[in-house]
Amino acid sequence: MSRPTVAVIGGGASGAATAFHLLGMPSAPRVVVFERNGRFARGAAYGTTAITHLLNVPAANMSMTPEHPGDLLDWLRESGAAAAPTDFVPRLRYGEYLSSRLHEAAGRGPGELVLETAGVTGVHREGSRFVVQSASGDLHADAVVLALGNFEPTAPFVPEPLPNVFENPWDPAAYEGIERESDLLLVGSGLTAADVVVEARARGFQGTVH
Repeated sequence: MSRPTVAVIGGGASGAATAFHLLGMPSAPRVVVFERNGRFARGAAYGTTAITHLLNVPAANMSMTPEHPGDLLDWLRESGAAAAPTDFVPRLRYGEYLSSRLHEAAGRGPGELVLETAGVTGVHREGSRFVVQSASGDLHADAVVLALGNFEPTAPFVPEPLPNVFENPWDPAAYEGIERESDLLLVGSGLTAADVVVEARARGFQGTVH
């Protein structure tokens, strides 16, 4: 009997974790992960390049495998960047951890990992299977996982378009459009807002943040 194929649409943290656990099964399937930007196991949360962007959960609680809660700490130690269980690790390091563990899983078991740098344009059922349409061609899959991540936020209603309003805080163009001495208004005060301040300061922004 041929090995089943599972298509994972979205190659960020959730997609990578899904593929990781599928590949760890005794009868692991062929796993095809689609990520249009080619940055697998990163996504918006862990695709940052700023070392100052930290996880908001201590390292002891960020393992890929619940049965091995110290796995992230072990990986950090193996890579020469040891951390204490209570440390808040840089997000880019966590992205590297996800990527590393994903590729290791692909090489250990009977399953197969295929990484497709292509956006999916459609999915439809064909008999008992699915057809996944993408820029790289059609894929026939036995199951499809949607790991699409968070969609970009929308700006609050304004009567007319305003200059220098950036809806996506993860867009590099947002920081390029900020003059060093100008004031910056953040709508929202959560973790993303804190990251915006860190990124803006790192790029030389010296204005007042409201």
